[in-house]
Amino acid sequence: SSTRVMSDKVQSVDTAQMPVPWPNTFWLVCPSLVRRVGTLEHTGRIKQYQAKINQDQEMREAFTGQHARFGEMRWSLLREDDREYAVKAGFEESLRSRGIGGYRCMTQVKCL
Repeated sequence: SSTRVMSDKVQSVDTAQMPVPWPNTFWLVCPSLVRRVGTLEHTGRIKQYQAKINQDQEMREAFTGQHARFGEMRWSLLREDDREYAVKAGFEESLRSRGIGGYRCMTQVKCL
């Protein structure tokens, strides 16, 4: 059992018995694509993309918007009872308001 703070309430919950949502929605599973994306990472492309986002406000705003839309899309995939559970259990923010892979920093490039 553990204590969670949910807005202005403190609630004791048996976390061992609760399902815990994972913010990832899609996984890259094709071995060929995994290698190709890995090559982008190892050759520094992710750092280059990150630097461009950091320097270019228009790109940063578009990128941030994509992260936000992804969070809303992830939330929309849940059934109503799952949304209710997520709200009650304190998971709404991580499922609805975070970006790809659960990122809190909406300007950070997600890599594998």
